[in-house]
Amino acid sequence: MLKNPCLREQNTDKSETHHSEDEGHSSERLPMHSNDESINAKDETTDAQSDWGRRLPENVLMHIFSLVCSETGCIPFLVRASKVCHLWNRVASINSLWHNVDLSGNRLKKAYKNDTRIRRLFLNKLTHSDGKVVPAQSYTSVLQIMTHRLTHLVLSNNTMCGLSQIIIALSKCSQVISPSIADILTRAHPAIFKSKLHQTSCPNLELLDISFLQMHSTALINLEKFQSGCQKLKVLRVTNSNIALSPVPLNIQVLSPGFPDLEELNIAAFTLFDESCSKPIVDDNSIERILKTSTKLKLLDVRGQNSVSDAGLVRIPAWNVERLFLAGCCISRKNVSGLELIMQKWNHSLVEVDLSWVHINESLDSGLTALAECGEKSQLQILNLCGSSASLHAVKAVVLKCPLLNSLNLSSCRALSRGMKRRYTGGEISELRSKLKNS
Repeated sequence: MLKNPCLREQNTDKSETHHSEDEGHSSERLPMHSNDESINAKDETTDAQSDWGRRLPENVLMHIFSLVCSETGCIPFLVRASKVCHLWNRVASINSLWHNVDLSGNRLKKAYKNDTRIRRLFLNKLTHSDGKVVPAQSYTSVLQIMTHRLTHLVLSNNTMCGLSQIIIALSKCSQVISPSIADILTRAHPAIFKSKLHQTSCPNLELLDISFLQMHSTALINLEKFQSGCQKLKVLRVTNSNIALSPVPLNIQVLSPGFPDLEELNIAAFTLFDESCSKPIVDDNSIERILKTSTKLKLLDVRGQNSVSDAGLVRIPAWNVERLFLAGCCISRKNVSGLELIMQKWNHSLVEVDLSWVHINESLDSGLTALAECGEKSQLQILNLCGSSASLHAVKAVVLKCPLLNSLNLSSCRALSRGMKRRYTGGEISELRSKLKNS
């Protein structure tokens, strides 16, 4: 059962089909979720409160709708606007308005959350989509329609199956055909050639969010094919989803282009207090396969990953990571020197660091000392040490040597005195710095 809404089509025996009089606009009927509230023609003469709305010129009303859609998205605004009167219904049905659609909420009935409704929406309404489309569920037919227009795909917080097939559809390699040959083939066999052209990848995909998916079994992802089909990917979020990378021969792994533009990788597994949660199956080899060419990486979240070691993180090719989340991962539970090496590698660029619930005293203190080594050049602004075993000496080094620090969480730090165990922000950091400097 899909958790994301789709649009319901009104019964033709209860509402009249309206057509746009403007040239260039589709006259196709907008699929509606009506709740048996069909539009009655007599409402146009009896509702005095909305008379101003029915007097607006159609082009002015369309401009207003366009501004609202740009700010809030097409759904549910256009669906609701279409119920006001015949004029609003006609304007809301113009396909060119449907360019920013977010179906991730729970604003419409569950009965209409199915692949047929979504496919109809893409076929009938999203022909003018020019960028960020955030669907709840996606199938091969939808991806074949969107192709190069799809830049953002959010499938998070769904109960679903078939994720592997969706990734395959995203990964299909585009066919390179010269314009002259394409023109000849299109004229000779338009239907066949058109279908061939649809069998392409989504080469402009920049964000894929498949976090918190509820699935009956582990979804195997062919990473190397995905990397070949979506070279422009910048954000990959896989938090708490039962996903694993398909095993492939080493020679195929070597030939894979990786994700050269990737800036954010979130493969966290929040299992610190709930071991029953599903999680990505990730280890050092998986990290290496995903990030082999990701020199632009800015955010890395591996919280709760027991199989990701310090050695795997040190080998990451990116040298300017800004946000690093390590709470509850393998590094936080083993007395190793790797945390110090990680901090030394990125202490010049780190803006936010999460080392909460790290209980290895010596390793944590060495890591914090290395984090502060950058001194006045440090970019660190946020440090989370909640529940950790950080010593006063290590905390003092960070506070005194990192001038941009404006958020420090020392809640439940067992090695600190009772009065220090809280969160500090803004001016409180300056007060703490003065106290530590004089202590």
